[in-house]
Amino acid sequence: MIPDNKGVANLGQAKWMAHRALQTIHMYAPTLADQIEGDLVGAGKPIPSWAEPVDDAGRLLQRSPLLIGQLKAITAPFYTRINAVIPSWLAAERLANGTETGDGIFPWTNTNAADDNNKGFATIGQLKASFAFHLTESADGDTLPDFYEWIMNGGTSGPGSGVDKDGDGWLDSAEVTAGGNPFKKDNPKVKLVVVVSGN
Repeated sequence: MIPDNKGVANLGQAKWMAHRALQTIHMYAPTLADQIEGDLVGAGKPIPSWAEPVDDAGRLLQRSPLLIGQLKAITAPFYTRINAVIPSWLAAERLANGTETGDGIFPWTNTNAADDNNKGFATIGQLKASFAFHLTESADGDTLPDFYEWIMNGGTSGPGSGVDKDGDGWLDSAEVTAGGNPFKKDNPKVKLVVVVSGN
């Protein structure tokens, strides 16, 4: 099946993508994920709640077309917070994704209001492009995602496989491979069960 990137995206799809991106960021940078979520979710914010709608009106709202202005409001906290921590990584992501505008940190222009169509419908392709962060890829093959290495190494990707940031006796690379959190001390007995079950 060929994806319909020119089809209209809906609010539920944007909410799902934002939630998935936050879950992945939380595995490698929980403080960053909490900051993004604080900007994004709650009363008066782009996403009022992660809760599933419980009535027909709520379900209908989830299926309503996503406007470009809504897409910008939902993705802006990701770009703003990530840029504050690892601007070079974010710039490389925009270049790799073809979303570099040469006009700020977002995948849209900031200074040319004439090209804004905030009340227009956002397409599935625009939604996907806005969330095209490579959060789990490892270019150097050490099992640590480049995103994590850039955060840990102060703005550069690097080996990092011999690092134990949380001091729990598990190297970050082994911890990520076994499904642990490299930022949180893990119970060695629980980790051992996870590692043994994978053999």
